[in-house]
Amino acid sequence: MCATIFLMKERYFTSESIHRLSSQWLNAYARPERLKSQPFDINRAALLVLDMQEYFLNPDSHAYIPSAKAILPGINQAISYFRTNHRPIIATKHVNSINDAGMMAAWWSEIMTENHPLIGLHPDLDLKEAIDRKQFRFMGGAAAYAYLAMQSAIEDAGLTPDEVSNIRTGIILTSGAIFTNTCAIQVPCPSVENTGHSSMTQPGKITRSINT
Repeated sequence: MCATIFLMKERYFTSESIHRLSSQWLNAYARPERLKSQPFDINRAALLVLDMQEYFLNPDSHAYIPSAKAILPGINQAISYFRTNHRPIIATKHVNSINDAGMMAAWWSEIMTENHPLIGLHPDLDLKEAIDRKQFRFMGGAAAYAYLAMQSAIEDAGLTPDEVSNIRTGIILTSGAIFTNTCAIQVPCPSVENTGHSSMTQPGKITRSINT
């Protein structure tokens, strides 16, 4: 005998109720002793925005979360606060493959691959790219982190553009390791005989595979 259970989605949070309900949660589950031992310090904090994707926030998606509209304004307020204080903001996207989907594939009846049409972050999120796309396409993962670290160091030092780009200024920057997903040995270079072209490698692949 097999039974099928249907779960009805409800809008738990609304713009009118979210502050009241979240306050109730804080009062019920907050740990004041932890706040005393680990007080929030914006100068040592980073903001993680987890999986705020179209897959979960688009009403046309079967995985739509009805409370999403009420949650977005608060997230954008947090993003604005961290940006104003020049703190890192990291937005993640949930992505699966056939090998690691597990029960999620059964629950959603599909796999959220990198090519899924709803994989992108919701357009109402007030996110700005920390690195220009044209520059990022030539960077590996380690280089991207080094680039952001260098920007922060320049800002913390109070250096002006004229002081950074100056014949009397020298900067030596290197990364001791590379990200395996951009390793040069994985860069595909089909032969001329098979393709009829001198190279099928995308322009940024080679530079992204260089570790120094």
